[in-house]
Amino acid sequence: MRGNHALGTCRGKHDRGRAHSRRAANGTWFYRAGIAFLSWLKGHQTDFIMPAGFQSSRDITHYAQVFRLADAAGLLSDPDLAEARMQTLLALHGIDQD
Repeated sequence: MRGNHALGTCRGKHDRGRAHSRRAANGTWFYRAGIAFLSWLKGHQTDFIMPAGFQSSRDITHYAQVFRLADAAGLLSDPDLAEARMQTLLALHGIDQD
């Protein structure tokens, strides 16, 4: 009986460790979505599509804020391209800029 309890405790700790690792790995997906978005805005990528549609993990307001911050920081080397791409993304989400 005692051995089974100890085994269960070990498994529990191991499972919690794996769950923590999964959460940490999942956090990098959010980071990756932002990097992919900025890369697309800057013209380094032809589209803003991620595996399993992960680009949709953030809502449009998040990407709009990233766009504003990147612009304010001077990170957009081709502002006209970035603006055109952002307008396309907004239109895709049903947000009219006129």
